[in-house]
Amino acid sequence: MRRVAARRQERDVFHVHHGSISAMLREETEAALRTGSGPAVAAATVTLELGIDLGELERVVQLGAPYSASSFVQRLGRSGRREDMASEMLFVCPEEEDEEAQLPARMPWTLMRAIAVIELYVKTKWVEPLEARKMPIGVLYHQTMSMLKSMGRRSREILQKPSFRWLPLR
Repeated sequence: MRRVAARRQERDVFHVHHGSISAMLREETEAALRTGSGPAVAAATVTLELGIDLGELERVVQLGAPYSASSFVQRLGRSGRREDMASEMLFVCPEEEDEEAQLPARMPWTLMRAIAVIELYVKTKWVEPLEARKMPIGVLYHQTMSMLKSMGRRSREILQKPSFRWLPLR
């Protein structure tokens, strides 16, 4: 998109938001979407689903179909926050068609999933129930790695002190 804009001698309004890029670049994207002057386009992963205030987006474009109704609702809710504006979400569901394949392989499964997720929410307001895990080991792992990265090497005894503990370590 940036190359196309440069070739057309148009302003570069394209940004990226992904967990693997620096916090500074993510924050620049958030600022451009929230308060930037003029249009802004961001290619993003689920990182923009995580409660970041992006202001008044005109629309969301979804590549493929979300795997859950809650994800669909979260993404749709990013747009249409101005009083005079409805939420708008466009789906791009690329499908490769093999004319010689048997019927199940020829079904547009991504498009069908998009339709199913939309209908679940629009017709019945259904979203997946919240599943609170008793021992979210993945969160414990990421918290521990984050602490170790910020503090450097630490012994198990230090990590088990009450000031560091947020889940029991076994």
